[in-house]
Amino acid sequence: MTLAYRPRWAQAITGTLALGVVGVLTATPALLLAALIPLGFVAYSAVTTAPVEPSDLAFTRDLERTSLVPGETTRVELTVENPTDRPVTSLHLVDGVPESAVVTAGTPRLGTALASGETCTVEYTVSGQRGLHAFSPPRVRTRNLSGVFAATEEVSVAGDAAVEFSVSLEHVSIPAETMPFVGPLATDVGGPGVEFHSTREYRASDPRNRIHWRSYAKSGDLSTVNYREHRAARIVVVVDARSETRVTAHPGTPSGSALGAYAGLLALQSLHDDGHAVGLAVFGLADDAGTGRAPAWVSSDASNVAVRADRLCTAAATPVEAGSNLDPSPAASAETQLDRLRKQLPADAQVLFVSAAVDDFPVTVANALRTHGHVVTVVSPDALSPLGDESAGQWRGDSTFQASAQRLLGIDRRERLRELRSLGVPVVDWNRDTTLPLALTTALDPLVTES
Repeated sequence: MTLAYRPRWAQAITGTLALGVVGVLTATPALLLAALIPLGFVAYSAVTTAPVEPSDLAFTRDLERTSLVPGETTRVELTVENPTDRPVTSLHLVDGVPESAVVTAGTPRLGTALASGETCTVEYTVSGQRGLHAFSPPRVRTRNLSGVFAATEEVSVAGDAAVEFSVSLEHVSIPAETMPFVGPLATDVGGPGVEFHSTREYRASDPRNRIHWRSYAKSGDLSTVNYREHRAARIVVVVDARSETRVTAHPGTPSGSALGAYAGLLALQSLHDDGHAVGLAVFGLADDAGTGRAPAWVSSDASNVAVRADRLCTAAATPVEAGSNLDPSPAASAETQLDRLRKQLPADAQVLFVSAAVDDFPVTVANALRTHGHVVTVVSPDALSPLGDESAGQWRGDSTFQASAQRLLGIDRRERLRELRSLGVPVVDWNRDTTLPLALTTALDPLVTES
């Protein structure tokens, strides 16, 4: 702890001496009496006690969630209690927000006074990129009533000490009742299964558990039950990680390509675990196997789909400065990449397209793929909305746009999503008020129905 003395009443001492000297020299009683006024302040500061030390107070930090998806926000509550029998006349603190996290709403600062036994809470929300972010101890300063003594200290805190932003299936606990078609797809073809479809004439090779015994009891004729046959859907998750999508609403928050990569990876993992044949394509990244051209491509038939998908989506979420496998070929335009993707897609593949929709490319992609018979659903992470402070500029690389330009970008994005919906494309607008699992639940519903 640092206990500092501030001579706040130095001017009062000077005033006392000046008035006293002049009063004596001029023999003026009124001036001598006036000198007693600043002298009273000096005497008061001399007899006041030292402030309550910060370490004598109790601090507790509670996080709404300690594990969440990058780009999502969690509320932080830092509570301070005065358990002493003395009042804290002046308390100022700053919570130790991780340097790698961003305050999206509220403030981690507090200035107040606390009576004995009183508590006070400061609330704010934070967001961050992938990784574990540890909080530092809050820095607290208390002052006594006269303000001449100030105690400054970093204090220990009970409760939560870190928040983790990770990409894991534990975040996508999609309830089965909200996705009636999760898993293999029901078809109109009869065969083995669990749902009744029809009956046919009995064959000697048919298993006994498929004989329609009720019909046999009525008519004496053997028949075999056909159940509704199930087949896995073939789905390709397409992530838009072009340089145009590497835009953020605030320094330190995930970019549009990063949010898209997180959503795409979780969707792929969830669909894969539910028994579907799932592939991946990433616009803006060179293929890490095979052609070495953009877009990166992972076939649903590949044996290491999950491993390669995690590697590619991690690269898509990496800032441009650190990116190592961005497509270096100037000839690989967005149109060229779209043409390559269209030729690679299986004829029966459905597409989950994840894009921040910062330009018209998503509309072009949806139109082109629908024209060739693919069912398309779009998930669009909102990377353009300001975080808390609407005066914050829009960031792209090292360039900062004014708030008015930022709002225009957001309006353009909403118009593109409206255009997609007008074309009959299901669109999920993943904003910061909606958790990613909920957004994916909405997005995956139309994809797991039969195309």
